Amino acid sequence: MGRDQTPPAPREVELKLETDEAGLAALRAHPAFEGAAVKALHATYFDTPDRELRKAGISLRVRRSGDRRIQTVKAGGRAGAGLFDRDEWERDVTGDQPDLSGLDDGPVGDLLADVAGRIAPAFTVHVERTTAEVARGEAAAEVTLDEGVVEAGGREEPVAEVEIELRHGTVADLFAIARRLSEAAPLRLGIRTKADRGYALLAGKPPKGVKSPAPHVTPGMSAGEGFQAIARGCLAHLLRNEPALRLARDPDAVHQMRVAMRRLRAAISLHKPILADERRDAVAAEVKWAASELGDARDLDVFIARTLQPALKANPDEEDLAGFLQRLEGERARAYERALAALRSPRFRAMLLDLAEWVEAGPWLDGEDEARDGPVETFAAGLLGRRAKRLVKRGARLADMEPEPRHELRIAVKKLRYAVEFFTPAFEGRKAARRAKAYLGALERLQEHLGDLNDLAVGRARLAGEPHASRLDPLLFGRVDESRMLAEAVDAHDDLADARRFWT
Repeated sequence: MGRDQTPPAPREVELKLETDEAGLAALRAHPAFEGAAVKALHATYFDTPDRELRKAGISLRVRRSGDRRIQTVKAGGRAGAGLFDRDEWERDVTGDQPDLSGLDDGPVGDLLADVAGRIAPAFTVHVERTTAEVARGEAAAEVTLDEGVVEAGGREEPVAEVEIELRHGTVADLFAIARRLSEAAPLRLGIRTKADRGYALLAGKPPKGVKSPAPHVTPGMSAGEGFQAIARGCLAHLLRNEPALRLARDPDAVHQMRVAMRRLRAAISLHKPILADERRDAVAAEVKWAASELGDARDLDVFIARTLQPALKANPDEEDLAGFLQRLEGERARAYERALAALRSPRFRAMLLDLAEWVEAGPWLDGEDEARDGPVETFAAGLLGRRAKRLVKRGARLADMEPEPRHELRIAVKKLRYAVEFFTPAFEGRKAARRAKAYLGALERLQEHLGDLNDLAVGRARLAGEPHASRLDPLLFGRVDESRMLAEAVDAHDDLADARRFWT
């Protein structure tokens, strides 16, 4: 890589799938791996003491295979790039240390040149790799099975993963090969790299829930490209939270996974005009099913933490209240088991793969479509304008609404909020950014007040079946001023109605 010429980054298009030791054994016995090559790989990952490369989304490693040493630099996907493609540069080196001489100009090369004197080994990865070429018609992919361990900070984590890298063919071929292999072993879509695992071990903490990433919609995209960028971000958000629920039962991971799936469903709904194909509704229905499997766990987390535990703390001698908490904690434990069973199910694994394939290569991308292929700014401005107008008109009756239509209004507010978050980056300029921030703030306040009212209605509905409901109601809700909460929601709606539109 010389400074006199900057070649484009090679495009790595691959699927990463996770399994276990038994799954890898089943795949090795698959006819596709008959006569496959097997070799031992030992990699050392490098970074600065302050983890500057990690913060920049860059990984740097030197991998040893026999007498050969290969240096690899990987960078996170470009804005709007596919979920499964990354920038990657490889070169042979003479030793076990990186050789950062002769780097390209550009953000990655400049950063590596800047940190060259401060990098040191961070963690190591040791795997046995089985590699085979798998064909599908005219398409072909290199499939690797990695079994081994990541070692970092005196801790280790097993590795059992499958990578399918497209050599030639279409993205649809990539997913078809993944499905073929999924018939032999339980494979689930994953985005955690070996670097992710190493840095997590260095942190020495159990996985925890993470918030949604910044949207990757950019000016100049088409509306279709904008949807793909949004959906990829939602899917990445979902996948990054799954380990924290599966391995640590983190309540925030349950919340974030449900947020990711709500955002996915909202994105599909918001883009219906350009997603008119026979698979859309089935894909959306499966996302809804997955979210529902986590719903009870999240609802119980919220009610116990925000209402029941504070009430018991204020009334520690109330046996009926303590008994109610004990019963709900039992319900919550069962709800978590249900959520975890869903994550382990073939249906959930299929949902993830189907969703990813549909986003990347669904029939909605076929042919020509003026709205889909037109500017994302035009699509977003029309959508935001229509939904904002309807919401303001609908919310004018908020003061007199019953709980159910108020709940429906809350959903509409949430959907518009997601749309604002999705599309704000498509509108350039300081004025647009300033107005978007204010508009989003007004939406968030309205959603918060409507959410409080909804929590109250749901909590009272949950209490209704209890044998001592009449005694428990004032203990749980006696300090709640519903009239004040409603008045605050009305004020928030009025503020939203007066907020300046950033998309005009």
